[in-house]
Amino acid sequence: MLAARGKTGAQLAYRERIDALNGWLNESIDLDHADIVFGWDASRMAAGIALFGEALTRPAVSPDTLDSLKSARIDELNAESINRGAGPQRTLYSAIYGEGHPYAPAATTAEAVNQVERIDAAALEAWTRSRLRPGRATLYVAADTDMATLKPLLEKALGGWKTGRAEATELSIPPAEGRPVPSLTVLDKPGATQTYIVASKVIPAADEPGSVDDAAAYVVNEIYGGNLTSRIGTNLRGEKGWTYGIGSGLYNTRAQRRWIIAGSVDREHSGASIAELIEEMRALSAQHPPEQAELDRIVTTAANKNAARLENNSELLSAMADAHSSGLPYDDVVRQPMRLGALTLAEVRQAATAFADPRTIHWVVVGDWNRIRDQFEDLKLGEPVVIEPAD
Repeated sequence: MLAARGKTGAQLAYRERIDALNGWLNESIDLDHADIVFGWDASRMAAGIALFGEALTRPAVSPDTLDSLKSARIDELNAESINRGAGPQRTLYSAIYGEGHPYAPAATTAEAVNQVERIDAAALEAWTRSRLRPGRATLYVAADTDMATLKPLLEKALGGWKTGRAEATELSIPPAEGRPVPSLTVLDKPGATQTYIVASKVIPAADEPGSVDDAAAYVVNEIYGGNLTSRIGTNLRGEKGWTYGIGSGLYNTRAQRRWIIAGSVDREHSGASIAELIEEMRALSAQHPPEQAELDRIVTTAANKNAARLENNSELLSAMADAHSSGLPYDDVVRQPMRLGALTLAEVRQAATAFADPRTIHWVVVGDWNRIRDQFEDLKLGEPVVIEPAD
């Protein structure tokens, strides 16, 4: 299906068939799951479902299409040196998880390119048949229809989607075993006038999806950096003017949760910005623990944001898929604000302790190291590993 974005004859033909339905095709890939989202004009439901079913039940990729896809992916990888986020993310994940971990990427761009180059038609076919299977998938539909109309169309379109060969076994996900913390990796970028900072740590998995700990951790991240009124945004952007934007996110996986902080700051305030990020972490369980007003604001914001997701078919389906992938009810987009509203301030403050220790953070900095290195001398982030720019 992703071939719809390429330039070979087969890819262009598929693209034309999507366009004829006034349609669109998107995908997202996470560490634990992938989503394919296909939409089309409501009046063309039968044709849209048939095309969707064709892609799922007959996903063969011609040699020229495979070459096109590989070429596009290699171009993306080679562009990492100018992509603010991709290169640092590779470096960060390698530091967090360590070599050989299922969540660790190839350590270098060159290694990743080599992996792509080794993919052939047989390998792609084997992977597709073992993983693109009806037993591993959930279908979501948002439309002005009913099951009496929908079910016959789906059965006709997906009837050929068979189990086939042996299913791939689920990987066991071990704990992260990366570099000792704290760690600092520098991607040297001479001449850069801004410094890009990305940092992360792993947090123990929640007791269960939707538990008090799960909900409280969400609130703590929102307080720290999860929205425009968060503490680090207010501090570094609103009060100091050192950044146009910086924030944080908490991501569930099948193993530990991953907390990430990211943003660009003025070169002259690189070290001072990290010092402020560290102080804001410590404050979560010390001099400035979460406050009731912050909890109340986040509950209200979640209710408004989730209500907006109900107004758009794609957003609604994504919300349902995200919930199901996380082990939550399909209608969690409605339940989440109520769950957050039931939290006590004591529960949020208890969850904050998992975020408050800067000694457990992996830091990656992209900037002109020669110009900013003196700013890092007193930060105690570990011995810096400096990666020089590629020739």
